[in-house]
Amino acid sequence: MALIDCYECGKRISDTAASCPSCGAPAKKKTPDRIDASFQIPSTPSRVVSFPLFLAVIFAPFIFFWFLLRHGYSSKVRALGLCWLVIFVYLYFASNNLPNGPESQIAAAPPPKSKLQLLDEKYPESSALYEEVNSAVGCGSKFSDQKKKDIFDRDYKNHWMTWRGVVALADADDVSLNLDGVGIQDLQVDFLSKGAGYDLKKGDKIQVRFLMSTAGGCFLPFWGDYAVIDGKRSAGIEQAAVQDIKSQAGMLDDVDAKSGALRWSIQVASLSDQSTAESLVSTLKRSGYVAYLTRTDNVSRVFIGPLTERAEADRLREQLKQSFHLNGFVVRYVPRQI
Repeated sequence: MALIDCYECGKRISDTAASCPSCGAPAKKKTPDRIDASFQIPSTPSRVVSFPLFLAVIFAPFIFFWFLLRHGYSSKVRALGLCWLVIFVYLYFASNNLPNGPESQIAAAPPPKSKLQLLDEKYPESSALYEEVNSAVGCGSKFSDQKKKDIFDRDYKNHWMTWRGVVALADADDVSLNLDGVGIQDLQVDFLSKGAGYDLKKGDKIQVRFLMSTAGGCFLPFWGDYAVIDGKRSAGIEQAAVQDIKSQAGMLDDVDAKSGALRWSIQVASLSDQSTAESLVSTLKRSGYVAYLTRTDNVSRVFIGPLTERAEADRLREQLKQSFHLNGFVVRYVPRQI
């Protein structure tokens, strides 16, 4: 208990008195310093988004976004959840309405192009026949060598040709054809598919589509690559049979190499005119090559060799191709035989 001054008369009175004993003025009520906790409005508890709920809202906002509307989640959390729901709905319907979604694009993707298809697109087609090409740049041409070369490079080289002839020399991977009935071979081509000529026989009449690569002359044939027989774009024998033949050849090569008896030659030409063949042999000898010829079945074949290393034979073949435009091929050594 304490004494206070009366606000009316100024006399000292007890702070617990209901009024002033001197003037009768009622005492002022004291304002409480604190409000009773029982009268306070309870606050809403604050909620934190748990990790499982976060994942659920990310992957299935249609269902779990509504959990964020419960009491305790902040306005910021609710706003972020609503934004993600809108984005998710937009992406869902946009992906379903696309005419070419990722899956349809994969299904509609074109198959990879084959080597022949790529070459068809890269190089032009020519309708020129053998007689036309031969009279312009071959043995039947009267132009100078330089003009023949310019015409060939411009009009025929790296052009697709389709010619028909009779098989003069047949091999699994290449073939020589007689196109005009004169001489032996007017065209030699390498097949697109290894083994495509496996079933060919001399005298067969075939049509080949090929990419022209080298001009021919009076005793050398025109040369082409990527040849296909009568539109057949597969190998002439099953791949397993090809591998079996290659395996047997490899075994024979190993045996011969170990014995030291294996030797190689380069066949550079096959000619019906023996005098032309002899002239070619003389030309090669003057250039320093060991050249010789054999003659069987009225065909003169010009060789260079023998060589003990296959790698050396391959190198010499490339050298002949660059120096003389002779598209020869490496064979096992063929002894001289006239």
